[in-house]
Amino acid sequence: MHEFSLAQHIFEIIEETKQTHHLHAIEQVVLEIGQLAGVEIPALYMAIQSGCLDTPLAKCHFVLSVVPAESCCLLCHTIFSPEELYSPCPHCGSFSTEITQGKQLKVKSITGE
Repeated sequence: MHEFSLAQHIFEIIEETKQTHHLHAIEQVVLEIGQLAGVEIPALYMAIQSGCLDTPLAKCHFVLSVVPAESCCLLCHTIFSPEELYSPCPHCGSFSTEITQGKQLKVKSITGE
């Protein structure tokens, strides 16, 4: 389950931000998770909650925001929502497509005092 290693990396980003901005407590962390990022969101949430137990992050509120997938056909320029990574264009059937959003996993914001 790679979600535990993702959670650990998220904790490292939070700690680095906390030190850089001289924060005493982290109140909220917003994560953006693309629909095609290959992340099991319930498993990531569980990993985050498990990793926060008995730590200063125990009272932190984590918001996991799912970003819908979007692709653009490189031939006919149709914008569409792919079902999976290698979905053909629904207009012309071409597999010459580029995913423009929905693969990311990023810490969008960290709020603290």
